[in-house]
Amino acid sequence: MNNRAPTNNDSTRRWECPWCGGDAQNTTNVVLLDSRACDCGAVAIAGPQIDSDEIIDAAIDYFHITTRPESRGCDALFLQDIERSGIEIREGVLTQDPEAPAPWATIRHLWFRRQKAGDYAVWRKKDSIDWSTLAGSP
Repeated sequence: MNNRAPTNNDSTRRWECPWCGGDAQNTTNVVLLDSRACDCGAVAIAGPQIDSDEIIDAAIDYFHITTRPESRGCDALFLQDIERSGIEIREGVLTQDPEAPAPWATIRHLWFRRQKAGDYAVWRKKDSIDWSTLAGSP
């Protein structure tokens, strides 16, 4: 079975993995505007920046994350739940969808990857993360 997604020649849609630098071409079962998986295990989920909560919800579903009750309705807390479960998060590129109306045209690519065993650097750095920036509040 070939799990490669069709190549998108649109230069405004970049799927370069922030961890390994590879081109993420594998399809995922994420149901959103667009998503790709890299051979290294990273997953990019893309959607309108104005609707970043949908990207975060898709990641929670994809990785089967258990969230805290107090996280409900707060993207920054949901992102903390994702990281606490051992998933690394990195911001990807912003692209434009020329067919979408103005408020929905900016597309955010947010990357997620299950933390590798023995990789404690992320846990030491996570207290310095600006969660409000990652939450994508417009």
